[in-house]
Order: sequence, then structure tokens, then C-alpha cells
Amino acid sequence: MTATLTFAPSRRTVIKPLGSARARPGDIARIFDPSGRGSVFWTSTARSALRPILLHLRRTGALPDKNAELLVPRWACMSLYNTIHKTCFPTIQDSPALRGVLVYHQYGFPQRLDLIAQRCRERGLFLIENGVNCAFDGASSGGMGTEGLAGIFSLPKMFRTVLGGALVARDPDLAAFCTNYFRADEPWIGRLSRAARRLSEIAPSRASEHLQEMAYGISDYARNAATADVSLLHADFAADAIARRKGNYARLRREFADTPFFASLEPEVVPYVAPLFGPPAFLARLAAALAREGWESGVYRFDSARDVFAPNFVPCVPLPIHQGLSPANVDALIEIIRSEWRAHNGQR
Repeated sequence: MTATLTFAPSRRTVIKPLGSARARPGDIARIFDPSGRGSVFWTSTARSALRPILLHLRRTGALPDKNAELLVPRWACMSLYNTIHKTCFPTIQDSPALRGVLVYHQYGFPQRLDLIAQRCRERGLFLIENGVNCAFDGASSGGMGTEGLAGIFSLPKMFRTVLGGALVARDPDLAAFCTNYFRADEPWIGRLSRAARRLSEIAPSRASEHLQEMAYGISDYARNAATADVSLLHADFAADAIARRKGNYARLRREFADTPFFASLEPEVVPYVAPLFGPPAFLARLAAALAREGWESGVYRFDSARDVFAPNFVPCVPLPIHQGLSPANVDALIEIIRSEWRAHNGQR
């Protein structure tokens, strides 16, 4: 399965809008820039963050034309590849024609940035971090959030916003380019995306579905984040959303410390989901059991090598750990996993 996972709770909290599309100094910016040295911009989407980075690279000659190759992760959202196609060529194969690398911290777990960044420096490649499944609690993990030219992030995947993204520019020339770029916004594109999404919810049809797809396809041209989304981000941050995510993840690790489920994963990250590993037959049973109880998941693939240059995809079942889960929800999730693990091992 390669479809995008969606575990975001639907509850909304409205607070006073901030009236600014640029991140303010302090802790709120550090959830995407743990070093505190980058320039952080709130954007309409993660793709709205990627587009100006690629335009800047075209302007400087790092991407001379649309045939210039950018190494990308497999199984990313198709819309991400479409955004890249507008300025250069996304490829999943290493080659001498590479100009840069888009490294993807899958589910919030870091790629091997020490090796990847060193390889990029040796070959003169630019490096962009795709952190759409990431947020930080004030510190980076294995260099994640500190390496390369820039980083892009997604708000809805980690928080309760409708849209929204973040761009962390670590290069002064890129930051100056972005400052001018975001001054010339076309907010009607973002409003169209919201309206199309709402229409498909209240009046589902082929026409409304196509309208939503078309609006989403051009959403990378909408630049600044809506004030409502930035306000929701602040509300979630104030409500300790990151701490609750980490707490749910830590509890799963404790409950199944005697299993191979999470043995290869770092305990200190803030995950989007918690990928559970195990025998293929057990994973298939678990995914089916979760579906019967109304949990959204499936058997997906996780890069165990943590290396965009040479990935090694292994099966896993991603588990929700978002801040909208109640303790009873987590109890129920744990009981399903235990029951299926006992059944797999022939235990009552």
C-alpha cells in the first residue's frame, strides 16, 4: 500500500489570529527549526514551501533546466512529484546526472544524515530535508532538522490544521529570495482549495472530487499560510500536542518492550505514526484486525536502511499515536495488538 496515511483528529480550536505568515521568534519556530539558526516561513502547504526552494535553485543555476535530476524518495505523495516536475526531474535512482537530493524522514524517523550529507558535500549536491512527518521538541535527532540548504514541513500531518506548511531556509541567499517571494501572494488559490475540500465533504460527487483534485494540484502556487491555520498550530502547541504524541509512542514501546515491534526505532523522536515491525503473516492479521475495529492502517513499507541513496523497504503496520487519542483509545489499540500477537504465537 502506498496511499497517504491520515490519522489527524477532527476537533478544531479557534483562537485569535496572529495576522502574520512569518514565524515569530521563540519556541513555536523551533518545532521545525531546532537549531534556531534558520529563517522560518509559514506556507500554504509543504509543496508551497518546496516550490520557492526549487525556483531559487533554478535562478542560481544549481538546477540549470527541467532535465536536471533531483533524487527523491519512493512512494511519496504524487502531488510532491508533480511540484518537482515544474522545475526539474524527480528520480529514484542515483546517477552522475544528479544535482541534488530530497531526503525524506519517513514517519518522523531520521534518515542517516551523517552519511547522506557527507556524500552530498563530496559530490557537490544540494540537500533538502523533507520533514513532512516531523516536529521537534526543542532538539534535533541525529542531525535531523539541521542539515542542508533547507527543510520543508507539513502542518496537517502533525497538528489539526486544514492546510499549512513551513519552510526553514538555512542559506542566507535562499532566505532573502523567500522573503521577496512570499510578499507576492495569491491567497485566492488557498481559498479555492479550502472551498473545494469542503464541497467534496458536504456534497460528494465525481464533479466535486475532480474540483478538489484540480484545486489541490495548483495549491503549491498559494504562498502564505492562512492565519486560521497558524492560530491552530499555536493552539496545539500550547495544548502540549507534541508531548501527548511522544507519550503515546512511549507507552507503545513500554507495553511491547519484549517484542521486536519497535526495536529498530529511536525513542526520542516525535513520530507521525509508530511503524510496528514483525513477521509478515502477523502484520497481515494485525492490519485486518485493526480495520475490523475501525482503525485506519494497513501493511506499508518502511526504509530500514534510512538511506535515500540505497533504501531497504521492509513491511510494517503504522499505528496512530496522535494527540487526539484518549487513554481508552490507546488501551483498545494495545489490546488488539496483544490479542493478534498471542494468536500468531498460538496462545489463548
